[in-house]
Amino acid sequence: MSKSLIFELGCEDLPALQIDMAIDALRSGVVDRCRELRIELGNVRAYASPRRLTLLIDSVADRQTDLETLKVGPAVAACKTPNGDWTPAALGFLRGLGADPSQVEEVTQERKKGKPMAYIAVKVCAQGEETSKLLGHVLEESLAAIHWAKPMRWSDEPTLFARPVHWILCVLGGEILPMQFAGVSSGALTYGHRFMAPEAIEVRTPDEYVDKLRRAKVLVDTDERRAKVLEQAHAAAASVGGHLVENDELLEEVVQILEWPVGIVGAFDPAFLKLPHEVIITSMVTNQRYFSVVDDDQKLMPNFVTLSNTDVYDRKVVARGNERVLVARLKDAEFFFDEDRKHDLEFYNEKLTHMRYIEGMGSTFDKVVRDEALAVTVAKFWTNADIDLNNIRQTAHFCKADLATNMVYEFPEVEGVMGDYYGRLDGLPKDVCQGIRETYSPRQAGAPVAQTLTGAIVGIADKLDTITALFALGRIPTGAADPFALRRCANGILRTLCEHKQPMDLAPIVRAAIDGCRLTERTLGTKPVTTDDDALCQQILDFIKTRLRFMLSDAHAIEVIDAVLSVANMADIPAIVGRIETLTKHRTGAIFASLVTTFKRVANIVRQANANTGDVNPSLFEDNAENALHSAILDAKNAYQSAFDAKDYESALTCLEALRAPADAFFEAVLVNCDDPNVRQNRLNLLATAEDLFANYCDVRKL
Repeated sequence: MSKSLIFELGCEDLPALQIDMAIDALRSGVVDRCRELRIELGNVRAYASPRRLTLLIDSVADRQTDLETLKVGPAVAACKTPNGDWTPAALGFLRGLGADPSQVEEVTQERKKGKPMAYIAVKVCAQGEETSKLLGHVLEESLAAIHWAKPMRWSDEPTLFARPVHWILCVLGGEILPMQFAGVSSGALTYGHRFMAPEAIEVRTPDEYVDKLRRAKVLVDTDERRAKVLEQAHAAAASVGGHLVENDELLEEVVQILEWPVGIVGAFDPAFLKLPHEVIITSMVTNQRYFSVVDDDQKLMPNFVTLSNTDVYDRKVVARGNERVLVARLKDAEFFFDEDRKHDLEFYNEKLTHMRYIEGMGSTFDKVVRDEALAVTVAKFWTNADIDLNNIRQTAHFCKADLATNMVYEFPEVEGVMGDYYGRLDGLPKDVCQGIRETYSPRQAGAPVAQTLTGAIVGIADKLDTITALFALGRIPTGAADPFALRRCANGILRTLCEHKQPMDLAPIVRAAIDGCRLTERTLGTKPVTTDDDALCQQILDFIKTRLRFMLSDAHAIEVIDAVLSVANMADIPAIVGRIETLTKHRTGAIFASLVTTFKRVANIVRQANANTGDVNPSLFEDNAENALHSAILDAKNAYQSAFDAKDYESALTCLEALRAPADAFFEAVLVNCDDPNVRQNRLNLLATAEDLFANYCDVRKL
């Protein structure tokens, strides 16, 4: 028999950005603990809104599953006397388990030393307890285990939780399941919308829960609430002839601060549109949680969309209140913009000398100096004749200037963006201004990388200097923390190289970055934290390689990644990615599987021989299979190398596949480890030649 369970914790409004974490933690906590306690559960549905965390479980077993264990006792030799009677040791073992001799069986177990030995054993069955006696504690423990960023206490209640708890709905099989958390006892009541339907609602079965709350103006299903938010927001934007600018991060936050979304459109003075649009949008999103609106040409309109948590009699009244708040913020931005325009970017660059970058690496301007020198080094390794070094230097010189402006101080999200705007107003080349903006690209996972060469080159230099400076100071990311976002910097470098299809040896650039940091240390007169530059360089390169491995693991099997990385030259990241993508495409095919099997055999024979290999001597061939394999290798070698050099990894793999049949025939007809040492060595040389081709592509033994 089984029963359904409804559990809902009702409280004050939870932190919006932690609700998803909390309901996931509650669900996994309950499921995992029930599994440990042998409580069988049916389908578990999790719901959450700002004021509630809910689990609906279709079926919960009435009792724990019985547990049968085998208790092992003394060795058989110590359990009976010579005349066949049970010894005191054996009887004591049985008595402790409440068993009799008829239940005894023999088992053989391995020992750390000596031969296996026979022991007596008894199967013991522990009957499961009633679930109703355990489930309340499971729920209490799971709630207490949720890790909130800033938990709180209230009144004299010792329990820590995100917000004060007001009610607990906990019903098992239609009956209240007794439990208590944060001083609140369970019942069969929930509550609807705080203002529109605050009355108590009795719920006894999971099937009625969602619908009853919907009628009480609460959309407890997050997916349903998200759809409603988008529907209302798009309708509000359309009401003024515009289109909603969707923002996934803002959407997820808004979904978790509402229980009953109602879209409202507001307006602001079109004169504010003279401000950089990124500033207007940032002010809407960051400070007010508003969505922006664009016209048919994707130009920003003087409107915004906000979501109310209640049905309102007159939406215009609510809109006017929101408009007043936004206008105040936009007036601040207008003031900052006008103040900033009283000086050029060089003025703000000079102010960077008074902004400390990080202790031990000087000011932010010291970083600018390093970025400028390193960007020139990166440009020299970039295989493109259209690079303008003057633009590179100028972009690196001004890439941090806007950090000293009023606008970026107030809106940190527009760093780089304001440098672009102010640079254009100062008359800097368009390429330089775009490069300043793109120095920070990609700004987050999945965001676009720098599109211009100038932005890509300066961005790589800036990120690599950041990594090098922090590593030189010993501030290396750990598994638990990466406060300076060095992993994101490494990912940005790798993605930029990949998407620009740019081969680049990072080792000399890292060494140049280290030289720049050492110069800063000497200028400051500080004692270096690390002194071994070679070890530091290798540590940084290993860190970047690890990030590449992790970055690719989202789309490729780790064994494929390792097979290529173990033999790859890190001087060509796009080539590594190309080989991994080709292997991923082909590795599930039957032909590729047999190819891997064949070349694993080749690699293992060559490695196990552990002998120096040299040129193949065809005059020592004793079988046609040797000639056939040698001819196939010679035929494939030039075509393979040409395809490999052209980065045509599909054709290169096809050349390797042509060696599979002659290699298989070779193993069928030829004994590699024959008696004649010269013939044996020549056969090893032949296999080594074949292995060298595949080893240039990947380490087949890892596949």
